[in-house]
Amino acid sequence: MLFDDGFAAAPPDGPATSFWFDGGNAIFRSDWSEDAVVANVQAEHDTASEFGRDRDGRGVAPQSHEHAEPGAFLMHAFGERLAIDPGYLSFGERTLVNKPEHHNVILVDGKGPVDYLSASLAWLPDPFGPPPVDGQAYLSETLDGAFLDTTTVRTSYGLPPARRTDIERRFAFADERYLVAFDHVASPGPTPRTFTWLLHGNGGGTSGGTFAQTPSGGRWTRPLARLDGGLALADATPSFAVSTGQHEVPYRVLGTHSVLSGSGSGDDVRAVQLLYPTRAADAAPTIATVATASGNALLVTDTAGDRRALALHRAPASPPLDEAPAGSGLAPIDTDGVRVLVDAHLDGTLRLAWTEDATSFRYAGVELLRGARPGRLGIALAAADRAEVVVDDGSATAEVRGLGFTPLAADGACALATDAGVVSLGLSRERRVTLRAAAGNSAPAADPGPDRFVPQGARVPLDAGASCDLDGDALAASWRLVEAPIGADWTLDDADGPSPSLLAATRGTYRLRLTVTDAHGAASRPHDLVIRAVAPEEDPDGDLVPADLDNCAAVANPDQRDDAGGGNGVGDACECTDGTCVAGGGRDAFDCAFEVRAPSGTTTGDARRVVCRDGDACDRDPAPGVCGIDVQLCLASRDAARPACASFAPASIRVTNWTANGTPALLDALAALPGGSVTDARTVSFSPPLASHDACTAPLRLAVPVPGRSLVVTTRGADRRERDADRVRFVCAR
Repeated sequence: MLFDDGFAAAPPDGPATSFWFDGGNAIFRSDWSEDAVVANVQAEHDTASEFGRDRDGRGVAPQSHEHAEPGAFLMHAFGERLAIDPGYLSFGERTLVNKPEHHNVILVDGKGPVDYLSASLAWLPDPFGPPPVDGQAYLSETLDGAFLDTTTVRTSYGLPPARRTDIERRFAFADERYLVAFDHVASPGPTPRTFTWLLHGNGGGTSGGTFAQTPSGGRWTRPLARLDGGLALADATPSFAVSTGQHEVPYRVLGTHSVLSGSGSGDDVRAVQLLYPTRAADAAPTIATVATASGNALLVTDTAGDRRALALHRAPASPPLDEAPAGSGLAPIDTDGVRVLVDAHLDGTLRLAWTEDATSFRYAGVELLRGARPGRLGIALAAADRAEVVVDDGSATAEVRGLGFTPLAADGACALATDAGVVSLGLSRERRVTLRAAAGNSAPAADPGPDRFVPQGARVPLDAGASCDLDGDALAASWRLVEAPIGADWTLDDADGPSPSLLAATRGTYRLRLTVTDAHGAASRPHDLVIRAVAPEEDPDGDLVPADLDNCAAVANPDQRDDAGGGNGVGDACECTDGTCVAGGGRDAFDCAFEVRAPSGTTTGDARRVVCRDGDACDRDPAPGVCGIDVQLCLASRDAARPACASFAPASIRVTNWTANGTPALLDALAALPGGSVTDARTVSFSPPLASHDACTAPLRLAVPVPGRSLVVTTRGADRRERDADRVRFVCAR
């Protein structure tokens, strides 16, 4: 890297927050000053995680310097490093700082992803494919908003035959001031797992700062700033512990600090973690765990900052939040959202609110936001005459109430109308709107069209025609190519002309950024378009959905519809749930594999629903509230005679949904079939694949709780494109 001291230092153009999808970094930043609050979230994969490739896309190995840290974060604020990364030290000392537990990650049974050096060596046989490693992390669902920025990090631990754990970390950087992580960790299996949240702070040990544990977390204090951290599990109390961690002090000096860990057990756990920095000279805030009917939440109270903020991550089965916790100082809250953040002044007046998977948000008895379908809703009452609104639910309209003023301008909206205090907005793909009381020009909204897959080598026309302007002004479009595959030509043809286009000559992902400007010089917020060029070898069924993302790789299904089976991840083109299979060609995987045979006394209907009444003859369990139903599980049975199924030889069957206590018995019964063996906590494999038709288990008693439970299994054939998903609903009626 070269530096030219002839240029005066100046803040970069554009937003302070930035997202680097291929690089695997979300950088939340309040501003460019020395006192800025900055949080860096890690989501590295493939090349960014030092699984390097040459210009032809061939993997380069071995790699040994990368740290496995999916979903990790660090934070600087008010001139201090607060939540820290351990650094690198020297190659000889790397093991002191390069393990997952040295970072702010979630551990599963005390462990993180596999060692990347070993994985890079295992990559050598197939260097053009993905590296054989877990812990690869990906950014998605980003938002750079006026009052809140967000991103999601998704990753998983556990390569077969190890039990898999899926981790989703939803980060929100609120009011350019603090960071909230809404975490969901799932590892279905017969036994609970222990999940541990780590927070490495720059205090305690030899760091030059101090550490003190608090009831809901801990506090790290530096000369200029402090960090308060809290953790709440939705339906349990975490077990906290404090240890000593090691980190690099510039340059190559080993220092120590205090590490707070919070743990909980289960196979499906939701949590909320909050990082709140303050200046050391100000009064310290408090973070407390508060109980609600929807689950445990975190409440931060900052007297010096005039702030009370509540963060909740409830399980979908828990009741919606319809109250303010007692003693919180907040007005009544009512929302059906799963992830909720409410930030108010000390007197209870609302500063901002954010809720996800929600259709409405109400505060102090006023319904402020309503969407047409579940989505992300947000509002900030920035001033008496201005409000920031986000309604991200995919619909073309939204309603806003309770503003206290009548908006006459709406930056980012296509339409605006007010009737009896209800503000109706017309929206494009731009979901961020600024409402203003003052009349005048409204900034336009950029709409680059939907993300898409295209054949490698295709020329892709770029169309900004769906962009809009509330005032009806003519718009000028500006396109930028901000990400491209390795070896691609970073060129847009006719970029500033009326017909821009991209030649997607190289396999991989292109990211383009559109800004539109109206006749008054007002520019829209930028909006991204993602185009993936799909090579023929990635798309065996020819539907332009690459096989690594295709939910039915055996049959062309460009719409990826997944309504049947309760949205089980297998496309409808690859399954049927009513006995009538969808037409298709090639190696179709419909209902070739699995059947449940139930005894007399039960009602089977279409063979996808087994009904027994608690206490009837079909119930072999004397305990009330549970039906003991005797069944046989059969593979390669009912539909094996269909021509499309003639070659489907089941090679494995995975139980994707059943009771935790009952799953081991299912697996053991299936493993008793010829060639069967249990290969992980939910899977039985057959070697060789089952060739016989009508291979049924011995009679098996299923304990079905009132009112019932769905059994969902996915069977895969010897050919990797063959898969059959089945969902059978067991009803235990009272």
